[in-house]
Order: sequence, then C-alpha cells, then structure tokens
Amino acid sequence: MMPRTPEEPGRVEDALRLTDSLELEAEGTIAPLERTLGGLGVLAGIAQAFRAPAADRAIDTGRAVLFQWGSLEVRRPLGQGSFGEVFAAWEQRLQREVALKLRRPEAGTLRWLDEARSLARVRHHNVVTIFGADLLDNRAGMWTELVDGETLEATLGASGPFEPHEAIRIARDLASALDAVHRAGLIHGDLKASNVMLEHTVEGAPQAIDGAAPPRRVVLMDFGASSSTATGDEGAARFATPVYASPQVLSGSAPTCSADVYALGVLLYRMVSGHYPLEAGTLEELRERHVRDERVSLARRRPGLGRDFLRVVERALAPAEADRYASAAAMRDALARLLGERVPIVPIRTLVVVVATVVAVAAIAAAGWAFYLNRESHDTERYIVPPAPALAIPRTPWWSSNTDSAGMPRGWGARLGPDLNGDGWMDAVLVDQNYVAAPGFFGRVMVYTGEPRGLSPCPTWTYLFPGHESTLQSTAVGDFNGDGHADLVLTWHMNASPDGRMGGALLFEGTEHGLSHIPSWRSPGESGYCAFGEETVCPGDINGDGIDDLLIGEHDWSWARRNQGRVIVYFGSKQGFMAWPSQIITDVAQGDRFGHGICGVGDVNRDGFRDVAIGAPQWTGPRGETGRIRLYLGGRRGLTPAPCAPICGERADEWLGSRGTLAAIGDVNGDGFADLAAGVQGHDGLGMDVGQLRVYLGGSGGWNPRPVWRVDGLGSDGALGRALAAGDVNGDGLLDLVAGAPGFGIASASKHSGAVFVFLGAGPRRYFDKRPAWWTWSGQADASLGEVLSVGDLDRDGCADILIQIPMWRRGSVLTGRELLFQGSRRTQPAVRRSRSSPFPW
Repeated sequence: MMPRTPEEPGRVEDALRLTDSLELEAEGTIAPLERTLGGLGVLAGIAQAFRAPAADRAIDTGRAVLFQWGSLEVRRPLGQGSFGEVFAAWEQRLQREVALKLRRPEAGTLRWLDEARSLARVRHHNVVTIFGADLLDNRAGMWTELVDGETLEATLGASGPFEPHEAIRIARDLASALDAVHRAGLIHGDLKASNVMLEHTVEGAPQAIDGAAPPRRVVLMDFGASSSTATGDEGAARFATPVYASPQVLSGSAPTCSADVYALGVLLYRMVSGHYPLEAGTLEELRERHVRDERVSLARRRPGLGRDFLRVVERALAPAEADRYASAAAMRDALARLLGERVPIVPIRTLVVVVATVVAVAAIAAAGWAFYLNRESHDTERYIVPPAPALAIPRTPWWSSNTDSAGMPRGWGARLGPDLNGDGWMDAVLVDQNYVAAPGFFGRVMVYTGEPRGLSPCPTWTYLFPGHESTLQSTAVGDFNGDGHADLVLTWHMNASPDGRMGGALLFEGTEHGLSHIPSWRSPGESGYCAFGEETVCPGDINGDGIDDLLIGEHDWSWARRNQGRVIVYFGSKQGFMAWPSQIITDVAQGDRFGHGICGVGDVNRDGFRDVAIGAPQWTGPRGETGRIRLYLGGRRGLTPAPCAPICGERADEWLGSRGTLAAIGDVNGDGFADLAAGVQGHDGLGMDVGQLRVYLGGSGGWNPRPVWRVDGLGSDGALGRALAAGDVNGDGLLDLVAGAPGFGIASASKHSGAVFVFLGAGPRRYFDKRPAWWTWSGQADASLGEVLSVGDLDRDGCADILIQIPMWRRGSVLTGRELLFQGSRRTQPAVRRSRSSPFPW
C-alpha cells in the first residue's frame, strides 16, 4: 500500500461518517413509507454519478485522491448503501475506473469477502461484474464495474410505472440474474429498485428491425446483504428492506432463494402499479398485515393487466414458500413465456376410467412411488460416503503445482496434451485466468513439460496476455499447419474494447524447439458479448485433408434469436488458419446457448471423417429446459449443415450438453460405431442436483437417443459429470470414465469440497462399472475439486494419469487454487487406507 499524505486520515474519517439511511430504527419500528422511499432516493445518489454523460465521467488522472485503499486511488463518493459507502476509484494497475464498496467491520466480514469471491465466478450479462475483494485497514472492500446508467428506483420516480411488456422484460432479466447467483450458492437478500441499474444505451448501438432503440441492459447490483445458501445465517434476515421482505424473513428466518423470488414479485408489482403489495408505517404493522394477508391485489391497483401476467405476480407473492416458484429459473421461464420467447406448456387432461381393481391398485402404487421419488429429488441435504477405493492410485498426488497466485484463484483450464517440445513426453497446458502481472497483463498460459517423474516443477513456457480488462478462456492443442509439431490456440474475452470486439483467438506455432512466444495468427471476436471462446476444441481432421481443424464456441451469440449461439470452424492448412472462418454452424432455437459444449467424437458413422458433438444446455422442449446434444458429421467440405437426430435431456434444468461434460469413448460395444458419454450435472436423483453419467451408442444414423448405461451421483448438489474425460486408467485395454463432482461433500460442513470418481470399463455388455473403483476429494468446503480435469498417459506406462484442478483451494485463509496430478495404476488393492471422513494430506 502507498503511504498516506498528512491530509488523508481526515478524508478517511469524512468517508466513514457517511451513514446508512435505511437501517431499522430502534424498538422494531420502521420509518413511514415516505421516509423509506426517501432513503431509497439517497441510494439513488449512486445512480446520479452513473447517469452523468460519458464525457463528464472522462478519466482524469490528475484528479485529487481522497485516500488510498490498497492499489486503488479513491477519487469521489458515489453514495451510501445498507452496508457501507460506495466510491469511484481508479485502478492504477489496469488503468480503469471502478466502483469501490467499503463495508464497516463487523461479524461475518470475512465470510462476506468469501461470498464476494464466489460472486466473482458468476458470469452473467445481468449481474454486476466483480473485479476483486479484499480486507485492508480493518475494512472489507469489493470493487466492481462502474455501470453507466440510473437505478430502477430513479427511473420509476422520474417516469412512473412501466408498460407491462417492459416490466416483464426487466423482471425476466432479473430472474435470470438471480438464477445465476443462486447456482453459485449465494442469495442476494436485498433485491429492490435501488439495487437494480438500467444501463444507458451505448451510442452507435444497432437498432431493432423496426427502428426502435435496443433494450437497456438490466444489472443486478449491491450484494452487501448476500449470504451463502449453505450458512443458514439467521442474522442476515435483518438486512432486507421490509417492504420487499417475504413473511418468513420478517418473522426472523434467514433469507432463502424463495425470499429472492418473493422480492422480485414485489418489484414487478411496483413496476406496473407504482405501489407495494403491502404498505405500512411501522415494522410491526407490516408484520400484522402479512399475518392477516391484507395484500391489495394487482388487478385493483392497475386494471386491464392480462390474466397470465397476474398469475405470475400472485404466484411469486404467495405467502407460503411452497406455493411460490420453485426457483428463480422457473419464474424466468414463466416471464419468458409471457414475452412469447418460449412455447407455453399446455397441460393435457386425460380422462381415465378405472374398470378393474388391479388397475386402480397399480395407479395408486405408481403415484406413491412417484411421490417418493419427487420428494427424494428435492432433498438438498442428502450425503453419501462412497465405498473404499479398490484401485491402488495413491491419494497423495504424484505432482502438484506451485500456488503462486495468492488471493487470485488459479485452476480454470487444464489439459494433458500432445508433446509440445518434441522430447517424446506428453506435456500439460494450464490456464491461470485471474493472474495479474505487471500493469496491463491479465491472465497467463503455462506449459509444464512432461518427464518420467511427472511434470516439471516450474513452467517451461509462459505467455502473459497483454489485455486490459480481459480474461483468458480456454486452449486447444493440435497440428494446425501439418508440419509435425503441435501448435497451441488461446482464446480470450474482453470486457470492453474501443472497437466493440469482445474477444479473440491467438495461434502459437510449434517448432522443433518448442512453442513460439509470438502468435502467428489472430482472429478477432464478434462485436457485443458472445462468450467467444469459452469452449475451444481441436476435434482432429474433420475434412479429410490430413491436417487438424479448430472449433470455437460462441454460446451467447445472438442474431435472429437471442442467445441462440453458434460454433466457428477454422480448417487447418499448410499455411495455417485463414483470416476468415471456414464454416459457421448455428442452431435455430432461441436462448439454448448452442456451442456451450463441444467435443470431437471420432468417426461415429464409419464414413472415414471425424465427427463433432455440439451441446445446447438451455434448449427447451416439452419437458422444460432440458438441454440437448446434436451430432454433426464430417465431410470433404467440413461439417454437414444438417445434424443427426438430437439427444435431449430427460428433465427440466438438467443442462445436458454443457461445457466439459462430453467425452468420446470410442466403440464400447464392439459394433464399429463410435459412442458417447455425457455428464448431466443438473440431474435430480436421490437428492437435488446429484448429477448423472450416461452412455449413448452410435450407429449409421448417429447416436441412439436412449442411454444404455447410467449412474447417479452421490449426494445433493454433487453435480457428478460437471467435468468428464475418458482414458485407460488401469491399463486393461478398456477406456474408463473419469468424472468430476465439484459440489460433492460428505456433510453440510464439507459441501462443495468436490470429488473425482473413476468408473472402470466393463466390456461390450456392461459398458462400465457402476461402482467407482477410485475416488478422491479435497476435504475443504467450497474448494470445488473436479471443476476441471484432463486425462492422458504422461509417463507412458500404459495407464492414463489424471490432472485435476481445484480452483477455489485455500492455503490457510488465502484463496489460491491449484492443480494435482494422480498416477494411473494397474494394481487393484489400495496402496494406503485412510479414514473416509477426514481430508487427505495434500
């Protein structure tokens, strides 16, 4: 930290004297509604700075500094919120202006920092981007993007209630944002109009076909009241704004995902009516009105609203949690149907006449069984300890990385790939997305050289990405110019750029001395946020010219339909990649995020060309948002435009086809056609989101959509299959499945420790064993072991080795992340027996 000037302590004291205008008054009372709204107006002062024209907010490097906080120069106050003060600050290292929120020291501050770091993992268009969080000078701070816009509260005050269609659109985006936050294990806890920003339209942005201005971006802000879904913190309940709080929160219960859904219902009610469902002068009076259910119906507040609209609001505002939407995602889908973005699910009523006692008994038994399964699938606290490993892979890793990214977690991209330096040993490519070096360099890619003892202790090739406000995404390795040396492709995403480009790709050619340090080819991404390159894959040679090809996903790309997604194909050649894509593969469904998952699957139909599987995890069908996988066959001209019949998910929210969940497994049943394994991280079984692995057999027309083998995850939130790879771990000639379960834990205190399981190949009749032959876990809550993994025979002993990343690993109280390498083994007896209920020594 830089030394302070003599005047600086006084400025800090001035900043600390900013008080909160919305705190609960003594003796259980709240200010009258007018004063409450006035307090919200104070919070809207934050938006006043955001509403300033871009020219007025031009960066002035000579502007006076209020005080220094870590590496940030605090320039001016923006306002005050329920949990502290908000300032505009200058981040010298990356040369950008950010919003800095400083929280008063209190119990739970360290956990709030952890939850801020968890929130930083949420990448969603409608959630404010978190750049960092730290604890300095006994104050917790979090710095985020500085949104150019105004609060929803300010817009309502200036323009009055919204038209129903615009209110639905805003609520739909907020529900989508809440769903992303809930999936990260967090609860917002204080959703209200002053915590939502409407971003100003960027000058020169393309207009709609009818000439109308594009819709303004909706941004969910102010996570000061956020809490973990796993903590059950009763104290967090007092931070909610009373008029938005659910009856349960007002009664003293901890906020839940359902409480966020209720708050969104209140906000939607207010956006179209200008009122709250329940209004009172004191907190006690508000509680009593909740008990008496004196809510004024929205139909009375604003006549003429459609029946379907009213049903959505009434369900979100249901007093009992069980009567509300089960999740923010369910409310998002209901709102999307009102906008015509999804096909409404129309229930089909079938009249069944029971003519025999046997049929009646069978129906009752089936209903009872279905009720039991439904109850079990909603269990969020089911924990199962796996059986003792039967495969002798030591739990102590063969190799581990040096955790040199203190406070910035590493471990979000790894692959054991081909020999990059020509020494005959397989090497490893690791991506450290959050690494910060000198000013202007953000993220790095490292190559660790393979050797008989594992991987080199330090990287032998490193590339620091020179990009302001950029994040590295993924890598692909292949011989893209046919010279016999493996090349490396790196993709990156930029938060903002002068020309609107939001990402790109770089090619580093391989030579007899290793990888070049200067890229020989660059490809700019598309304008606007498209999630360019979050999935980058080399499927081999898909057009039969003998040279490897490249596929890059853009799962948030929008054209005729929002977030329909696409995949960009570059053919390799002796001259390398061309400047423009060789092919662009798109899907027609709206919002399905086509290209989220991509996998080269070999020659499925035996025509001599390699084929590709492409996933769309948010594809919606008759059973809801299940996701699906489509097979594209290779040919002389590349991938065929018309895919084979798809594989669809079986239940809503399964997310079939997500990134990292697809694995080529060769011909497991011996019929000559390549087969596919898929991880289904959102599958509900004996517990919610336990995850599942499935195997689909190939044929002349593609894959059979019915899986021939499946196995459920162990425990609620385990998400088995979030990462999936195949390799012969025990050297018996059969491919085995290696699956990550980053949410795995053996008790509530160890939730999201994460685990990796190995399921051995069992031949053409049984495909794979359903009992894991080996497993390991971190034993550290929220470490997320198994989020990313890769498999390859590094030491050339015939047994595939397993490289695992732990992105949220902590060394003491410092969040670092790390990578671990485990050596495959032919032995079938455990080398070391350890307690299954204690963390492993690494």
